[in-house]
Amino acid sequence: MNDEKYLILISKLVSKEITPSEFKERSDNQSQYLWGLIEAVLARSISVREFNELYYSFVLDIISGLIDKAEEEFFEVVRQKLELTAESPDFESRRYGWISDEEFIDWLEQEKQSFKAHEKR
Repeated sequence: MNDEKYLILISKLVSKEITPSEFKERSDNQSQYLWGLIEAVLARSISVREFNELYYSFVLDIISGLIDKAEEEFFEVVRQKLELTAESPDFESRRYGWISDEEFIDWLEQEKQSFKAHEKR
């Protein structure tokens, strides 16, 4: 899939013209699907809970070597952060590193920007 078609597909996912399932069917590879989910949660087209349900198990099933190693590591860091994300963690949970859904979105945006900046080098 060329970049233009992929960007159109992501915009349809973000604007809710297509469902995450439809997006998955139309994606050419695992990487495209995961980046699409990331864009959708950042745009708040899907909730962090929905993102977790779609993203978490998919990342666990990635077959090593089918995607770029740096991307694979990035996707795994995101999965690990999801493990410590709750809608509204209490004080005790926060002491153990838990963050809220909103904080996760902020964190993910920063991590994505950092990854993309390093990828261009």
